[in-house]
Amino acid sequence: MAQVIKTVIVLLIFNFPLLGAQIEKTFAYYLEKNGDTKNAIVEYERLLVDSSSMYNTDSIHLRIAKLYMKSGLFEKANRELGYLPETEYIDNLKGISYIFSGEYGKARRCISNDTLIGISYLMQGEYGLANNYISLDSLPGRKHPVLGAVLSGIIPGSGKFYAGRAFDGVYSFILTLSPAISSYYYFHKGNKTFGYIYGVIGGFLYLGNIYGSFKACEIYNDYQYDNFRRKELVKFQFTKWF
Repeated sequence: MAQVIKTVIVLLIFNFPLLGAQIEKTFAYYLEKNGDTKNAIVEYERLLVDSSSMYNTDSIHLRIAKLYMKSGLFEKANRELGYLPETEYIDNLKGISYIFSGEYGKARRCISNDTLIGISYLMQGEYGLANNYISLDSLPGRKHPVLGAVLSGIIPGSGKFYAGRAFDGVYSFILTLSPAISSYYYFHKGNKTFGYIYGVIGGFLYLGNIYGSFKACEIYNDYQYDNFRRKELVKFQFTKWF
């Protein structure tokens, strides 16, 4: 009996620390802490295959999932999270992966934290709904694409001025005006062939100038709102979750 007790004690001494604490002494953990995410994942996966009886596999799956999330590989992160028991923390991590995958409905079905729910609406562009869960700063001003197109229809390039792209506005004005002047010149000289050629070119450039102004306003809005979302994510310390 005494021998059995000694054997059990020896096993506990040598095996119990390996159930989780010893992960910090692995090469995988060293790679993770030094920012070598790709190779850290490979090493953690090797631990799962080679030493599943020695290490806490749940802890390893969680580490791999977080590394995948930091790498932007959210589908793979959710695969790893699927190996873990369903807890509030794990469900929130799954929700974050769905947020970044653009699956906002799925995200909210997983998430139980109000801040994360608000962030899901923020990322979806539903700012009014986001404000029901989190306090957002004032939204940036928008440029109206239709107005930009109308302005450039009246004065070529002015829609790009409106969108904050002064150089492009001047360039569009000159580019659109040049063939129009050339067309007028050749018609005035009686050369209808060149007059029509430059007229058609000018027409295409005029329409392109209108469309370009419309897109310039959209690009302006996308840029402003992308910056707004990034600032809000920093404000709410989103990365602390993973």
